[in-house]
Formats: sequence, structure tokens, C-alpha cells
Amino acid sequence: MGLFSNSLWIVSICLFSTLVCDVHTTISSTSEQQATKSAQNGELAEAEALMKQAKEYHHMSTPQYAASISLYQRALQIKERKLGHDHPETAECMRSLAENYRILGYFDKALPLARQALAIQEKSLGLENLDTAKTMRTLAWITVNQAGYSSQALSLAEKALQITENTLGPDHVEVSYCLYTLAEIHRQMGSYEQALNTAQRALKIRQGKMEPGHKEISYSFRQVGFIYLALKNYQLAEGCFRKETFFRAGKEGLVELYLATGRYGEALGLLQLIQPYKSSGPAYRAHYYTQRGLALKGMGYYEEGASALLDAIHIIEDMRSRTQIGQRVGFFGAGRFTSHSSAYQGLIATMVEMSQKKNPVPQFLEKYGSSTEEVAFYFSEAIKARTLMEALAASAVKDWTQQLPGDLVEKERRLLNEANELELRIDELSDWQKAESYRSRQDSLRTKMQNLIAEMRRRVPRYAALRYPQPYKAQELPLKHGEILLEYLVGEKESYLFRVEPGGKTKVFRLSLGKEALEKRLGLLLASFRQPGIKRENLNRFSMAEAVTLYKELLEPALNGVAPGTPIIIVPDGGLGAFPLETLVVQPGPGWEKSVLVADRWLVTYSQSAAILALDRLLQASKATQPIFALGDCIYEKSSPRYLAYKSGQGQAGELKHLGQEKALTMSATQQEWVTSGRVEASRAGEGSHHVCHPTRVGEAYLLASP
Repeated sequence: MGLFSNSLWIVSICLFSTLVCDVHTTISSTSEQQATKSAQNGELAEAEALMKQAKEYHHMSTPQYAASISLYQRALQIKERKLGHDHPETAECMRSLAENYRILGYFDKALPLARQALAIQEKSLGLENLDTAKTMRTLAWITVNQAGYSSQALSLAEKALQITENTLGPDHVEVSYCLYTLAEIHRQMGSYEQALNTAQRALKIRQGKMEPGHKEISYSFRQVGFIYLALKNYQLAEGCFRKETFFRAGKEGLVELYLATGRYGEALGLLQLIQPYKSSGPAYRAHYYTQRGLALKGMGYYEEGASALLDAIHIIEDMRSRTQIGQRVGFFGAGRFTSHSSAYQGLIATMVEMSQKKNPVPQFLEKYGSSTEEVAFYFSEAIKARTLMEALAASAVKDWTQQLPGDLVEKERRLLNEANELELRIDELSDWQKAESYRSRQDSLRTKMQNLIAEMRRRVPRYAALRYPQPYKAQELPLKHGEILLEYLVGEKESYLFRVEPGGKTKVFRLSLGKEALEKRLGLLLASFRQPGIKRENLNRFSMAEAVTLYKELLEPALNGVAPGTPIIIVPDGGLGAFPLETLVVQPGPGWEKSVLVADRWLVTYSQSAAILALDRLLQASKATQPIFALGDCIYEKSSPRYLAYKSGQGQAGELKHLGQEKALTMSATQQEWVTSGRVEASRAGEGSHHVCHPTRVGEAYLLASP
């Protein structure tokens, strides 16, 4: 009995000890879990605090976007570590960081972040979620800022608006942000009436939902003003800009209005009040220096204006260098209210003015040419066909990388690493003391890279042409003895024609026809050929009088005194890319048979740009010994893949649909197909383009080739 009692007592003690241990273990485990959860919540709270602080930087009187970058990066690291890469909160942090990079002009970093965020949100939140819509809007802005209008940006903006309206109703303030984005895309498309209606609706919502004087109302007035400016309704544009001059938004608009109406002194005065901050993004700084340069040029201060425009071009080139090659198709058409190309065209116009006044080349421009005409030609080439060069280079550069000398490989690697390290320190722009040093290092790095590229062009020209396609100076062009290059640059109000001879001798001629007037004239001349069932007798509808007039306006200034039979290489621009300049009449006769056409007097060939011509000759792509004439207008060829892409809004032709049928089909000609048959090799760079031309009667050849 005693033994049993003792055994029972021992068992009880053991059970009690086990129970105590289990309880202690449970309490310890719970405490650890609570501590872990508390620590996790603490870190997530820290991430939220970082994001809140970053947003506060946006709303400072002097926005500190660069300082926000490091805050968002730290917040993103925490959220990825604690919540996972595919969590919706992680995606929202990605979107915010992408938006910051967009504002600062780092599109190469903004685009992949926004795409990742959208993919996560579509999977975790669904396609009809407000956060998803917000990221769609951000991605649309990045696309527009980086490459101008695109069908992808339009689709994203329309979908974001639909989701937001369905969720919050048509008059919610969030809807105004979607409308604002959509209006900007329509403005860049040239659909001004649609843009105006959309922008006015956004403005109405903001006026009803926001306090008077809110900066978002100012932005809307500015947007409406810029649309009126595009419509040349200067009175209404000025009224909008003057509504909100308390903010920079209204002043920016007024400056653009003053430039458009020749009030250059007023523009300069206002520009003094809106100078860039140290932390201002590159898009703002590029636009500011473009405006300043144009105002100075208008006042007759050509050298000072050229300096400001060159500053703008340097900033734009930096942004372009950070844009992936495949995303650069419409880069020069993008920009802050005006296109990036405005800076280049402004500098070209300044050089032409200086040329006519016999002014010397400013010292800071001498590296681009020894005369003002050569400098103007260089920057004309800078905005022509580099996208095509880069597309060609992307497929061939790997074959030449192995032939690069070891010392150049090391120099290139070192400079690229230096560039990456500099980008990682972008937050220094938020510190006014460090910002100046940061800009100085940027300038130094740019100079080093330019020197390296120049060395590569001397030592390994093929690699340099493929890896770093750049404009060619007039004296660098591989023109053959006796050849003459004629290159057009079509502007909004006037155009320019460059004549370049071997050795770089360059002349520039100012043409009175601007884009709109030129395209109208060309369209009327070709209207009779652009119809089904065209016949030979339609040739009689081709106005000889207009063909004579256009020759005098477009070609005679440069061809006057040029000997018959001289090889002429034409680099067209704009609507001229789809027009057969060979058919213009040099010397009219009683009829077409007795008239002398351009192609009857000179040997005419075409190139997309002088740089493309140089690259083709450098790479010796063509082995043809006999030229072939092939000229066509694909606009009414319903089976053309490019035409089908244009109609459906897909592909490169679809991306450029807003430019109009002719220009979209012509500019989308970015691939070359080589077809060799005996001694004749044909180059086809896409429908709507024309290349090598040696016809006996160009007018008839054009008629027969038209679908």
C-alpha cells in the first residue's frame, strides 16, 4: 500500500512537471511570436513612415524628389523582406518609386518598376482595383514622357479612367487625375478637340472638389491653355495661363505664349522668376533652357541663345541615353509641353540666322563644325534616323565586340561603372551644396564618354558606329567625288535644306514652307493618284504648274548651277519622305514628253539620313553593281502588313498612328531586307519609302508603281 502511494505520488509529480514545462514552452513560444510580430510591425511601420516622409518632400515649396528616392528605396527593401515581392503593399511602394524616377527623368528605372507593380496588382488585386488603375496611370505617364504618344499609353489611360469611374463615380477627384493624363495623351496625338473636352472636364471636377488656389487646379488651367495654344487661340490660352500665375504652372504657359507671339522680352522677364531649382528634374530643366534659348534668339542674342539651347540638348541627350533602345521610337516627340526636338530646331534656326549675318561659330560649338552651316547640319542629323541606326546596331554589335582592343574595353567598362555609381547617388541633388558637385561630375563623365567615342571612331569605326551611333559631321561623311547630299529639315513654320559636298563644304537654304503648308501642297499634287483604278491618263492631272513651283521652292536653291548628271543623294523629312521629288519639273515644255524633270537632269538616290548613308557605306552592306528603280505608295495597299498594323494600332506603324497615315507608314520603315538576283540588288526599307532611282521617265514610273 505504501509502495503504491509512493508510486502514485511520483507519477503525479512527473505529470505536474511536464505540464509546467509545456505551459512554460507555450508561453515562451507565444512571447517569441509576439516579439517577432511586434518587430515585424515595427519595421512595417518604419516603412510607412518613410513613404509618408517621401510624399511630404513632394509637397514642399521646393519639391525634393531626389531626396524621396532613397526613402522609397529603403521602404521597398523592408516591404520586400517582410511581406514578399508579390504583396500589394510592395507593389504600391514600387509604383511610388517609379513615379519619382519618372519625374527625375530616369525612365530606364521607372519603366520596369511600374511594369512589375502592375503585374503584381493585376494578379493579387484584380483588373478592376483602384490601386491597379493608379499604376496604369503611372505607367501611361512614363510611356508618354519617355517616347511621346503611343497606343499603349492611350489604352492604359482609358482603362484607368474606366476603372476609377466605375468604382468612385464620374465626378470624384481621382477621376480628374485620369482625365488629366488622358487629355495630355490626346494633346500629343494632335487630337486637340478631344484633348480640350477631356481637360475641361478634369478642370471642372477639380474646381468643384478642391479649395480655390489648389495647385492641381493650376495644373489643369495650364493644360487647357496649352491646348488652346496648339489651336492658335492665343487669347483664350493667355486667359488660362493668367488664372493661376501664383504657381509656376501659369508662368510656364505664359512664357510659351510669349514665344509663339514674338513677345521675347516678356518671356525673358518671366523666365527669371521660374529658374530651375538645384533639385529640379531634367525634363523641367531641358524645357526651361529651351525656352530661354528661344527667347534670347528672338531678341537677337544669338550666341547666348545657342548656349542655352545647347544646355537643353545636353540634358535631353542624357535622358535619351538612359532610355532603352527599343523605347526610343518617339523620344524626340516627347517632352514637357513641347517636344524635345524643339531645342535642336531652335539651335539650327539660330545657326542659320548667324550664317546669314556672317557671324563666326561660337567657340563652345566648334567641335560640331567649323562653320555655322556645318553646326546646323550636325544637329539636323542629331534628330534624324538615330532610332533606325540603333535598331540596326542592336543585331550586329555583338559580332564586333570581340574585335575591340583590350585598352578600349577597359576604358568603356570603367566609364560605364562610373555612370552607374553616379546614378546611385542621385539623392545628392536634394542637397544644394552637393548638387553642384553632382552636376559637375555629370558634365565630366559626359566629356570622358565623348572622348572615348571619338577615339573608338578613329580606331574601331565599325564598333563605334554600331555601339554608339551618333550624327556625323559634314566633313566626316564618306561622299564620293562629285556627289552632292541634299538634306531636308521640316519645321513648324519654316524648313531648311542643307547641301553638303565631299570634304564637308556645307550650305543651308531657308525654305518658306512649314510642315502644315508643305503637306497640304504635296497632298493636293498627288491626290489624283491616290484612288482605286488609276490609269495612265491620270498623269495629266499631275499639275505641271505646281510641279514647277515646288521645284523652285524645294530644290532650285540648292541645285542652281549643279552640272547635269551629277549624283544627288536626297535625305527627305516629314511628308517629303513619301513624295517623289524626281517628278518635279526643272524646265517645263508643251507637255510632259517635252518637259525636263529632276530625274532627267540628275542621278537621284535617297537615304533615310546622312548617318545611315555613312553606316551603309562603312559596313559595305550592298554589293549591287546595277541600281534598280522601285517607287510605290502603299497607302491603298490593303494587304500590306504595315498598313494593317497602322489600321489596328499595333506595331511601329500603329505607335505612330497619331502622326497621320503618310508619316506613320513612312517613319515605320525601319527594317531592311536584302534581295539579290544576279547583278541587281534591291533594298526595301518599307512601303512608302523610295530608294535608288534611275528611271527614264519618272512621272510614268511613279504612275505605274502606284497601287
